[in-house]
Amino acid sequence: MMSVSQYVIFWSVLFIGFGAIWYNLDRRFGVRWYRSWYNMTHKNKLTEDKAIGFIYNRSTHSKAASAAFIATLQSILVAWYMEVNLLVALIMWLAETPLMMLGFYLAPLACAIWRKKEILFKTVDKVESGELQVGAEVSRVAKRMVAPVRERLEAIQSNIEAAISGDDDDSIVEQPSPDDLRLKELEETDPRKLMSKFTKQGGD
Repeated sequence: MMSVSQYVIFWSVLFIGFGAIWYNLDRRFGVRWYRSWYNMTHKNKLTEDKAIGFIYNRSTHSKAASAAFIATLQSILVAWYMEVNLLVALIMWLAETPLMMLGFYLAPLACAIWRKKEILFKTVDKVESGELQVGAEVSRVAKRMVAPVRERLEAIQSNIEAAISGDDDDSIVEQPSPDDLRLKELEETDPRKLMSKFTKQGGD
């Protein structure tokens, strides 16, 4: 006997799975059926290059309508064959529509993962046979991911060092040479300048 939380989780996962299944069925078969129905009921025909189904490549409003329709049919079947209480069936129907919508949106991701299953299986086989070393592969991938970051950091460090060295060059004060110092000392001890300086002080 499942608890309430287990019961809710079970049916939630089931409804999301139903949404993903209906999405993939519509992508595989529904596109052709929808095109036939659309061309019979509309003046402007759908061309072969437009892949549109009842759910696939439709707007959110159309997907919600499809989810509500499918949820209604499923709830009726569950209530009929499983003898579920009508109140429980109503609650399940209210929860089923958004959960199936979630399944619609998760289905493309599941399809992408499923299409790459052969690569995953081959990788697992290589690991089991010892052809592929997990540690070496992880190290290789890590180095490949870290290399651009390291180059970027080194470039930033070089720019900072260049900016600092530029500021230091601007702040350096040119020091007089020893010859300039001796010349200045001789000028200060020149008798004529000393006499002129003394006369000016006496006049003051």
